[in-house]
Amino acid sequence: MCQKEDVRVVNVSFSGVYDTVRHAVARQCKYEYNTLVVNSAGNSDLQIYGDAELDHIIFVGATNSDDERASFSNYGALVDVWAPGLDIYTTREGGLYGDISGTSFSSPIVAGVIGLIWSTNPGLTPDEVEAILKESCNPLASLDGLGGHGRVDAEEALKLATGITTLAPTSAPECNEEIEIEFVNDEWGKFENVIALSNGMDITHVRNGDECYTVFTDTFSGLCTDTNYNVMVMDNVGDGWYTCGNIPIFSSSCTASCQPAYVKGTWNGQTLFHLTAFEGSYVGMDFTLPKPTKSSKSAKSSRVRALR
Repeated sequence: MCQKEDVRVVNVSFSGVYDTVRHAVARQCKYEYNTLVVNSAGNSDLQIYGDAELDHIIFVGATNSDDERASFSNYGALVDVWAPGLDIYTTREGGLYGDISGTSFSSPIVAGVIGLIWSTNPGLTPDEVEAILKESCNPLASLDGLGGHGRVDAEEALKLATGITTLAPTSAPECNEEIEIEFVNDEWGKFENVIALSNGMDITHVRNGDECYTVFTDTFSGLCTDTNYNVMVMDNVGDGWYTCGNIPIFSSSCTASCQPAYVKGTWNGQTLFHLTAFEGSYVGMDFTLPKPTKSSKSAKSSRVRALR
């Protein structure tokens, strides 16, 4: 991987802190291809021995939400830095999202910080980037004696990489927007279909569908501009949206007139997404509400991704 011209950092999220081949490859990546290798420290609650300053891999331990060592994380002299690794909200198998823990999730956070450093100052050498990464860490008292330089701090790393002491703050998103979601439930009754709205980190809104074939409309308020959201409609019974002549897996007592399933979202009178005639266990889409510009307060931008 590090032999590719545009690769500057490689993340390795599986164990093997004493793997001699891995150390040799990391050395080659660093000095022949100007690429840094970041590796998870492991999840066995063990002390790992060595010298973090002499090897050529950046080993990462996991911290919890209190900036303490996560109970499962390995620790010791071979650890270079620390990063959050407990209850990380991320993608899961099957297109879903959920919390998962491990140094495997701390390591890519550090790789991302390294990518930010290099993107800010591409002329830095691997040794200089590693030095910036470690010097910018927060030396937490809770990590004293456990190895490493502390918990990584992306903002401090960028300050060092750019040679400035403060970074220009980004304007906070406005969180007073609202969208209206319209959805037709299928042949099953209430609570089969659920609409969940998330901002990539937290599920902020959840709504249950209404009675069979009824047009369900609700307003989701408190949405932020310049924030990517994902709307997912889930079929909890698992039979999919078998409607209008399709044969359901389970019998239905629904007597209402059939309406093809669809989900539609509108914002400021404009359509953000409109998916129709879908089947399967879920359907989802992404969208972003940009800040209004002086030329057009009703400007919108949306990106739709259908999931089957």
